[in-house]
Amino acid sequence: MIRALLWVGAAIVLIEALFGARGLTAMLEARRQHEALEASLLRLRAENARLREEAMRLREDPSAIEEAARRDLQFIEPGEKLFIIRDARPE
Repeated sequence: MIRALLWVGAAIVLIEALFGARGLTAMLEARRQHEALEASLLRLRAENARLREEAMRLREDPSAIEEAARRDLQFIEPGEKLFIIRDARPE
């Protein structure tokens, strides 16, 4: 009888260690989330560096301001012609 209770207790402890709130599966899930967040952080840091560089160029380089105005606001110089070409819809 005692041996059976010990086996049941050991099984309960093993199940809790594998599937409990602080078990192996929870640890693996937390590690996966950590890696995903770390990758996201690296992407955000790279984007932040790119945006800082662009902001610095816009503050210091007049040609960068002109380039951004032409690209984003579709500004054109006097005497230039703007052609807008729209893609044809597939039939």
